[in-house]
Amino acid sequence: VKDRGICALNRNGTITFMNRKFKKFANVTANEVIGKSISAIGISSQFVSVFMELVEKTFTDGPTTTEIRATQQSQ
Repeated sequence: VKDRGICALNRNGTITFMNRKFKKFANVTANEVIGKSISAIGISSQFVSVFMELVEKTFTDGPTTTEIRATQQSQ
């Protein structure tokens, strides 16, 4: 799993964990983001929307594994 970016959120969209790969993707450090809303870290609002839909689905339907593939582009 070390080659995959992982970000854990609570029900409110607050970041509770982020691995090194996801931090690199989001261009942040853990100190900057742990305890903050996923929408506050400067990633695409489209990603935030997808993340929040998955969080709600997990709390409604139970645990699931979902993979989102993203490509980081300049700008």
